[in-house]
Amino acid sequence: MTDGSGAEQDGSLIGREDELERLGVFLAGPPRHGGSLVLAGEPGIGKTALLTALTGRAEATGTPVLRATGVQYRTQVGYGALQQLLTSLPGTRSRAERMPALAGVLGSEPDAAPGHDVVTEAVVALMADSSREVPALLVLDDAQWLDRPSAVVLGQVARRLPGKGTGLVCTVRPGEQGFFDHSGLPLHELGPLGQAASDALLRRRGSRAVRPRTLGSSRAHGTRPGRRRDRTAGLPALAHPLRGGGTVNQ
Repeated sequence: MTDGSGAEQDGSLIGREDELERLGVFLAGPPRHGGSLVLAGEPGIGKTALLTALTGRAEATGTPVLRATGVQYRTQVGYGALQQLLTSLPGTRSRAERMPALAGVLGSEPDAAPGHDVVTEAVVALMADSSREVPALLVLDDAQWLDRPSAVVLGQVARRLPGKGTGLVCTVRPGEQGFFDHSGLPLHELGPLGQAASDALLRRRGSRAVRPRTLGSSRAHGTRPGRRRDRTAGLPALAHPLRGGGTVNQ
């Protein structure tokens, strides 16, 4: 059984060409404009796989990537996600530590940091200053699970990035309650893979999963490989749920 992400073990993505093209266009924008993009989709649909692909492309072009991931059980940890973001690159951390507002966020008592508006101004100023040298990319996975202070600040930052030379891409789950307000931001909704892409993914995954078991079992029992295929976890068995349900989002 497959998921709906289209992600393969070798890092390639099947059936996500349109999304990859859009992310490529977005990645080319921050050096001139900056801005934000929200990827919305159900669990397992491929949001994180697309972020990984985007991060790889950005790093390959020399774009600094600052990344943070929301964690459901840490939504009450003050400024935890913002700390993760600002410390993901040594250069960014050292600059942030020299700014009083962000030094408070990164300190041992983040609850003593200034108010959200002050921290927002500091983050925007930090990214604008950093992007004068090299445009940067902020990546937030599972933004619906960011802690409240980080979510409030980064939601405001996302709206302030146009013209600052920094891009922000985040993923969210539709209908999930959280503190990150992405209303009004450019949104791209991910749907399930099409049937052709689903079939291609099944063929690639099924052939890898079936061939070793089939050949090994046949040699052990002295039978021909073809006779064992319908008794293994082969492609027909994998494809059956898709044929019935019409979806790859399992």
